[in-house]
Amino acid sequence: MPLLSRGQGRLAIFIAVAVIMAIAGSVVFPSVARAQTDEQREAYRKYLEMKKSGAIEDEPEGPVSIYGEKKTAIPPSSDASDGPSAVPARFGLDIFAHPPSNMTISTEIPVPPGYTLGPGDRLILNLWGSVERSFHLEIDREGKVFIPKAGELVLWGMTLASAKESIEDHIGKIYSDFSMNIVLGKIRSITVYVSGEVARPGAYTVSSLHTMFNILYLAGGPVDRGSLRRIRLIRGNSELREIDLYNLLMKGKGDDVRLESNDVIFVPVAGPLVTVSGEVRRPAVYELKGEESLGSVIDLAGGVTPSAYLDNIEILRYEENRRRVVMNVDISGDNGESLEIKIVDGDRMTIRNVDEHRFNVVFLKGEVKYPGEYEFVSGMRITDLVGREILLPGSFLDVVFISRLLDDETRQVIQVDLRKVLDDPVPAGSDAGSGRYIEGTVVESDIPLQPGDILRIFPVERMRDRANVSVEGEVRQPGVYDHGGDMTVTDLLYMAGGVREKAFLLNAEIARLVKDGNRVSEIIRFDLGEALAGPHSDSDIVLEAGDVVYIRNIPKFREHGKILISGEVFFPGTYVLENEKETLTDLVQRAGGFTSDAFLKGAVFNRSGIVKELEQRNVFDMVEALRVDEFDTSGLSLYPRTSFDVNPVKMTRIIIDLPSIMSGRDETEDIVLKPGDSIYIPGTPSGINVLGAVASSGTIKHVSGKKAFYYIDRAGGYTRRADKGEVRVLKAGGRVIKKRASSHTLEVGDAIIVPGKILHDREWLKVIQAAVSVVAGAFTTIYIVTKL
Repeated sequence: MPLLSRGQGRLAIFIAVAVIMAIAGSVVFPSVARAQTDEQREAYRKYLEMKKSGAIEDEPEGPVSIYGEKKTAIPPSSDASDGPSAVPARFGLDIFAHPPSNMTISTEIPVPPGYTLGPGDRLILNLWGSVERSFHLEIDREGKVFIPKAGELVLWGMTLASAKESIEDHIGKIYSDFSMNIVLGKIRSITVYVSGEVARPGAYTVSSLHTMFNILYLAGGPVDRGSLRRIRLIRGNSELREIDLYNLLMKGKGDDVRLESNDVIFVPVAGPLVTVSGEVRRPAVYELKGEESLGSVIDLAGGVTPSAYLDNIEILRYEENRRRVVMNVDISGDNGESLEIKIVDGDRMTIRNVDEHRFNVVFLKGEVKYPGEYEFVSGMRITDLVGREILLPGSFLDVVFISRLLDDETRQVIQVDLRKVLDDPVPAGSDAGSGRYIEGTVVESDIPLQPGDILRIFPVERMRDRANVSVEGEVRQPGVYDHGGDMTVTDLLYMAGGVREKAFLLNAEIARLVKDGNRVSEIIRFDLGEALAGPHSDSDIVLEAGDVVYIRNIPKFREHGKILISGEVFFPGTYVLENEKETLTDLVQRAGGFTSDAFLKGAVFNRSGIVKELEQRNVFDMVEALRVDEFDTSGLSLYPRTSFDVNPVKMTRIIIDLPSIMSGRDETEDIVLKPGDSIYIPGTPSGINVLGAVASSGTIKHVSGKKAFYYIDRAGGYTRRADKGEVRVLKAGGRVIKKRASSHTLEVGDAIIVPGKILHDREWLKVIQAAVSVVAGAFTTIYIVTKL
């Protein structure tokens, strides 16, 4: 008989699936994230397929990863033959890199002579002589102006000069014996249109003084695929002119055009493009106009640099849209006909630099005034390259080195005694010192040099041990000092700033290394006071290289031992110890005793030297060795923990019972003071401090005879997280009471500390997932059993 019926089994499976789906939909975030990632991956795959088939052309707004995140744009990698340099940018586009949001042409400048009048322009007409009148004339839509008493006159299309002649003839029919002038007042506005491959196409309303280049600059200029050499100006449905901006960019000679209303500036797609990189003065991508030769393209790039290697110019070319080929062209010397090679669309030309290797040089390096490269001349010798006048004072001349490149591309090192070479140079024209030498020996002759030789001269400190002496102990500047030939102890002490006040003058020591094969140290003792009293006398010992002078301090020498007493004493402040046996009670008496508000049980006594003692005993290192490393599931260390915390600042306090000390009942409790000690006498506290896991931490008024739980109750009692078994009482003197602390009778100044329980975090998500897995497995088992 089955455990469950078929209907019950199906119901159990449905419930299990519903529980799993509910939990997965609410808390299992990684699964949702993976589903989203799969959708994005599929969308990106479809996008690549559509782009490959040509269904879409525009790139998305910034490169997108398969995870839907923006990525930094990475330029396409070039072929291995292209070299490491980046692909140059289009020439001329940088002039439009920062276009203005608007462009205003000043109307205060003189009007150009060729300015053509049109509707909207205002003229100022001044007459004098037999008639003195002034007229403000505006050209109307029909191109006419109206002159009082003279009638209408058409000025549209005239220049300012021709308009003056026409007006003068027209007014002359009415007036005689007069003079006149005409100036342009308000300049009309026009609307022009920019279309094609520009950054901001559209209609622009500007003054009639604007030119074609002004509007093109205002529109942001051509985009990367736009032409700079075939920009068209269309007026009245016919092409008026084609502009080549290369004339302006390269020669400063712009064939700019003044615009009329309703003009259209059209920027077509760029024509053939060629990339020029390497050793030219202006590497860039250039647009070709008509047939261009190799020489004309090099001229577009500003010509070659002096370092250009002209024997092999590389041209990469696409051949019939099928393959890419390499052409190598030699334009050096008499190969000028190679400059006539035709350059076509898509060509990429690279001019490399000449070999930087220098063939006719020798090198001088090291301890010389003018290290560097020197021209090699046939027959050049060592003394031609280096003389005593260019040597630095610290040059080591006994052995210098010449590194020479041999025919098999290996280097040979030649040792030269430069001192002997400089003392006995080879006379000019002599064959002495022909350069023959025995390998492995030091050359002592002025041998000839060879191209590429490197002559190195090292400092003395590198080639031999530096002679020095040192001093340690009670001097102002202990350390290592250079040794002189007849240097004495007092010379060394003066170099070290002299001896300190606490230096012991009756006895000092010199440690000298005896070079008898075993190199043992010899100790020389001397009277330092006599040496200082008679410098360079018999008592002042002459030092040898390597000597170490030790100056001891006076036994039991010490400076003023200072201690600090503060708080409730009559004369708080800093005191100097009178002797080595002064005690705490002696100090209190010197401070005038305690005030009436002094709380002796709460006295705090600190000794700063305790931390130093612990460090010298390696106590802190031992605590560090007891640390416990915690690791995550991958085995990586999270952070170290110690079994207990150590705060060096808190280690300076010594727990004392000041009332017992001051009573004198037990003299052994009195403390002998040391320099650096500090004593603080607090005032009478307000009550009992209750801190930690209580309803309201604070200070409760002290009631004689009351126990700790009384004050805890006055503070609102324990909170739910209070650990009642770990309550502590901190006595005013620094002692801590744990055993039955809650029932301990408290005194004024005591504090109660109630810690909280340590809560252990549990990863409930993993627990729920594990539980669901178990439940699902159980229901699956039940279902299978019911099917048997």
